[in-house]
Amino acid sequence: MRKREKGFRQSEIFLHETEIQMLDRLKARLGLPSRSAAISAVMASTNIDAITPTVLQRMPNFARWNEDQNEETQ
Repeated sequence: MRKREKGFRQSEIFLHETEIQMLDRLKARLGLPSRSAAISAVMASTNIDAITPTVLQRMPNFARWNEDQNEETQ
């Protein structure tokens, strides 16, 4: 069965190099086949209801991403 038939979808994602390094460390530590699998592992272990605007403001990479988005739309 193909991945799409199993419910998988492809998505473009922009990450800071430090976030890529974190995914690579997790991938290596858990023996995962891909960064996508590492992202899935992080998502599965995260309580998304606990993510709030206040939490995002404490994330340096989120602030950087937000600034880049604003620059692209101007």
